Amino acid sequence: MKRKIILSTILILIITLSLVLVYPKKENQILKNQSSKKNNFLSIMIEEQAGTGKYNKTDEFPQTGYVLNSNLSKCLNGSKIKYENGSISVIGTKADRCYVYFDFDALGSLCRNQNMAECFIKNYQKDGSIIYHDGLPDYDGMANANLEASDLSYRYSGGNDVVHNYVCFGSKCSIDPENPGYKNLYRIIGLFKNDSDEYEIKIIKADAATKEDLGDETYPGSAYYGSDGTPNKQYYKGKLTSYGYYYWNSTDNAHLLSENNTNVNMWKESNLNTKNLNGKYYGAIEATYKAMIVEHEWQVGGYLSSENVKATYDVELGTVKLTKESKNCYDQGKPNEVRQCDQNNDLIYKAHVGLMYVSDYMYGTLSEYWTTKGKNYSQEEIKDNNWLYLGLNEWILPRSSAFGDRAIYVGYLGDSYYDNYVYGASSIRPCLYLSSDVKITGGSGTETNPYRLEV
Repeated sequence: MKRKIILSTILILIITLSLVLVYPKKENQILKNQSSKKNNFLSIMIEEQAGTGKYNKTDEFPQTGYVLNSNLSKCLNGSKIKYENGSISVIGTKADRCYVYFDFDALGSLCRNQNMAECFIKNYQKDGSIIYHDGLPDYDGMANANLEASDLSYRYSGGNDVVHNYVCFGSKCSIDPENPGYKNLYRIIGLFKNDSDEYEIKIIKADAATKEDLGDETYPGSAYYGSDGTPNKQYYKGKLTSYGYYYWNSTDNAHLLSENNTNVNMWKESNLNTKNLNGKYYGAIEATYKAMIVEHEWQVGGYLSSENVKATYDVELGTVKLTKESKNCYDQGKPNEVRQCDQNNDLIYKAHVGLMYVSDYMYGTLSEYWTTKGKNYSQEEIKDNNWLYLGLNEWILPRSSAFGDRAIYVGYLGDSYYDNYVYGASSIRPCLYLSSDVKITGGSGTETNPYRLEV
């Protein structure tokens, strides 16, 4: 009897071993550039055109010109998708159902090892999120083309799901906020012509700057005007647990501005500008990347109110003049003449680091919303389709021309106002202009695979 049990046990082991050898485990299935027709659990989805967010099902893995969308790719029953070195691995079982999404990567592939500005301009229509602001209705079905900036710029517009404009501006980048490389993630606002008719690349920090980035607070925040540096998770789109918060300006006279209505509130005297942005922040940028930054003439004149984006842009750059019965007013005159009544408030400040303009933020949303005033940009459909919306109170560059002690900011709800006190604290996202000589050496513009640059 004991001998039969032993023989039976041996027989079971032999059969089990044979099954293992003949039928390998279904987990760790490796799918390397094979047709989806060879399996029943994988669907391959290819984006029609960059920035559209529209996908078509196909039978083949893309070979070039596409990048995996890790946010959309998923399996319904817990299997894990990995994409490394051009091959797909699904860790799980064939009983699952998996969807692999690939985004169109035309610019990342086409422009590799070429001048970035020149190649992007030549091929911008291959990316549906880039709009050429020539003021002409040359886009099929595009709303409000008449509200373009008409400055021949190329700007990204749309939500985070369609705008792929991440740049790694440092030797290492990471999507982990605890990793030092996280501070090197930037995004491209657009390409802008300089006085030499060359296009410079304007980039903005992808997330808010921290106290480590900008240095100790130049001015302590207050409970009434300021922020405690802790993001409201209900609105915040970034990844930090705390951020740096700074006054736009504060001088001995700042608190008296509303009383005597004088124009001592100037960007050139702001410690945020001179000490934090163009001091600590600029000084910490790696030398290789600092060489790509150009000294730019930032428009720092006052701004009156929150209008639609084209009216905002025209006032910012002085192509339209407004009047107000106040010392802090715009001057009547021709373009490029002094815009404010107070001659002592400089309108141009030359520096390496600045902040985004109101128009940068407003042009970041879809063109169908460009007729909306900045104070109404808190509408869900507008901010959800604006890649520049971060969900924090955030300083931007222009000061108010209606009140000497106030400047423009974007609120955490997404609206842009002119009446925040300059001695109140808000978050900061530094902006830089990069040389027209910059080349793109790699990347696809996604957060996980940002563009890589060199001169």
